[in-house]
Amino acid sequence: MTNTPSQPTESDIRRWTGEASFERGQRYFEHGHILNPRRLGDTRLYREQAERLIAARNRGSYATAAAYLVRVRDLYHRLGEPDTWQQLIAELRERHRRLRALKEELHNAGL
Repeated sequence: MTNTPSQPTESDIRRWTGEASFERGQRYFEHGHILNPRRLGDTRLYREQAERLIAARNRGSYATAAAYLVRVRDLYHRLGEPDTWQQLIAELRERHRRLRALKEELHNAGL
């Protein structure tokens, strides 16, 4: 069972982008999908949120982080940059190599 990130709320976007960037942050999401990943830096937002969840150090957070990382993977593939994705996930796995539950959740998500 994979946790799918819910649609970001206004407070999520404010927290992720900072109050001053909120207006720009609202453009990051439209119907749960990224408008222009390269221009808006959306992959960065999802990666940062995944890292915050991983830092929480519990299986539920790992599962949700994996769901965000699935979105990151899909964005990189749509951008035609699968090598960038492979490097990113390899670095993440190396940084967190001792977190068995995280590795299991990444595997369960197909990562």
